[in-house]
Amino acid sequence: MTKEEKQDKTDLIKAELSRVSSISALENMEGGQILIKKIMSDVVSVVDTLRLKYRVLTMQDFTSLCAEMDSKLDLVKTIKKSTKSKKQAQEDLKLALLEPEE
Repeated sequence: MTKEEKQDKTDLIKAELSRVSSISALENMEGGQILIKKIMSDVVSVVDTLRLKYRVLTMQDFTSLCAEMDSKLDLVKTIKKSTKSKKQAQEDLKLALLEPEE
């Protein structure tokens, strides 16, 4: 690996580390916990709507509700796994910095 390739790789990992660190900080804050609870409450509301109205929903409404639920669950999943992602990015950075240059 050339010096430039190594630098590019470490820059990308540092950017990812910065991103997941910010999300991890959100997860650990009181506001982040409130946000997660609110999002999960919204998911429960969508499930209730699907449960109560599944017979009368149009396919477009059904798809829209499912997409809403999916995006909210993805957001919670991203927040919840941020600490693990941060640790992985830190490990990746250590390994990248130890790679020999040509």
